[in-house]
Amino acid sequence: MTSKNTLSVNLSNPHLTMPLPVLLLGLGWLRESILSGLVLSVGGLTEAVVKSSSGALLDLCRSAKKVLGKNKDGKGVGSNNELLAGIGWGLVRMVEEETEERVCWLQRSRRRSGL
Repeated sequence: MTSKNTLSVNLSNPHLTMPLPVLLLGLGWLRESILSGLVLSVGGLTEAVVKSSSGALLDLCRSAKKVLGKNKDGKGVGSNNELLAGIGWGLVRMVEEETEERVCWLQRSRRRSGL
């Protein structure tokens, strides 16, 4: 039974769900976990998930950059600058960790094979 005040959302629709975790990127303690999930979604199996996840992240970055503006020295100001820098550094760390894991795996494989 549903009441008049019940909100019904189809959570299987990526166009509705993907913008939700992107809004939480402003919370530094959640940022890397959310970015990791978004990276997996961007490489997703369905076109709808790929477009929705990448679109939500790009929309956030574009709107943060517009709202941010610049001071008279041409530098970004405010918490949006910190958000964009945090997203960028989070992605860099993820690439570094993945590269390190691949190098370690390659080294272990070579040792096992006697190369």
